[in-house]
Formats: sequence, C-alpha cells, structure tokens
Amino acid sequence: MIKLKLNLDYKLNPPDGKKVTDKDNAEVSKGYIEYAVSAFHREGLDSQFRRVYAKIQQKIDSAIEDEKYEIDLDQGEFNLIKLAFDSDKVKFQASLAKYVLVLEDEILSK
Repeated sequence: MIKLKLNLDYKLNPPDGKKVTDKDNAEVSKGYIEYAVSAFHREGLDSQFRRVYAKIQQKIDSAIEDEKYEIDLDQGEFNLIKLAFDSDKVKFQASLAKYVLVLEDEILSK
C-alpha cells in the first residue's frame, strides 16, 4: 500500500485572514486530483478505470470526513493518479503552479 497525505501545506493565504485548516488543505488536494484525472481522461473513464477511480474518491472522502487526511492506495490506484500528474496532457493554470507542485512533489516522490 502507498500512503498519500492529503493535508499538505500549500501555504494558502485566504483573503479574509481565516486560518487554513487541515481540512482546507485536504480539500485542495482532492480538487487537484479530481482535475488532473479528469483532464488526463478527457473523454471519460472506461469501466475498469471508473471502478478504480470511484474507490479513490471514496477513500479521499472518508479520509476528509474522518479527519485522517491520509489514504492508502494500492499500486493500481496510485498509478492512475500518478499518471495524470506525470503527463504533459494535463495542464493547470499558471497561477496555480506553486500550489499544484506541492501535491505533485508528494505524488512523484513515492
């Protein structure tokens, strides 16, 4: 199993001065993962990948709900995420680069 931390320190600076929580950081990770996988699979997921990704989504949602902020992924689940972040097909807005790299570095270090 591969452990993926979700509550990474993105060094977010909300305009309202609100304190950033672990849940906030985990939700950012969730959003970036969802975007990367969707962008990589632009035409959608076939039935095999759909089942794998559904398990990933359930794990992420449970980790956030249970305030654990870390998920255990099997190799296939991890590869689905890693492939999306390691692909030139997936493009994030330039203004997000410093934030996305925090998650990308976490993923590619595994």
